[in-house]
Parts: sequence; C-alpha cells; structure tokens
Amino acid sequence: MSIRKSIILASLAGAIALPAMATSGTTVVGGEGGVQFHAMPSTVTRAQVQKELAEWRKNPVTADGYRDVGGEAGFRMEQHRYDFRNGKFVHADSLPHNMPKPNLAMTAEERAQWEATNRAGG
Repeated sequence: MSIRKSIILASLAGAIALPAMATSGTTVVGGEGGVQFHAMPSTVTRAQVQKELAEWRKNPVTADGYRDVGGEAGFRMEQHRYDFRNGKFVHADSLPHNMPKPNLAMTAEERAQWEATNRAGG
C-alpha cells in the first residue's frame, strides 16, 4: 500500500471516528460539558444563611481547623500553640482542648456541645 493511500485512509477514519465520540444530550455551562444545574430544596432561609456567613467572617475557621487567610495563601491549618511559662508548656491558642473531634458518629448531646463551643469562638 502506498503512503498516499495510507494518509487518505487515516484521514477518512479520523473523520468518521470524531463525530462518533462526541457526547450528546448534555448541557454545556461555562465551557464544561456535562454540567447540569438542578434546584436544591433547603429548609434554611436566606436570613439564616446571611447570619451564619456574618458569624463565620468574625472567626473564619472551618470545621476541620483551617483558617481563611485570604489572598494567594487561601487556607492555613490552625495549629495548637504552646508557650513556655514558669517551666511548663501552657496552651496559648484559643482552640478548645477538651472537645471531641467532630464526626458523623457523635451523639446529639456531643454535637450540641461542639457547635456551642465553635459558635462562641472557642
């Protein structure tokens, strides 16, 4: 087979294969294929969301301990900080040290205690 026939067959195969691989039936939003928006029902009012946002802006720490520092740095891990005073290490941060870690297996009582402490800025 000559080189010319090989080139013609390769281009013909490419012309047939490309439309076959195209996706159909998807909504293109913002240049991303397959992204579709759906209404998400919620029981939280707009006022409650704005209140939560205002509280978070006072102390921008996520539930997993990262602080929003803004700019290119983005989020930074909030670590425990200790100072050496009178020959002992003492906690010098505002993180709660006697709270259980948040998880899905918490009892309602533990979750209420954890949420109350985090709301207080602890």
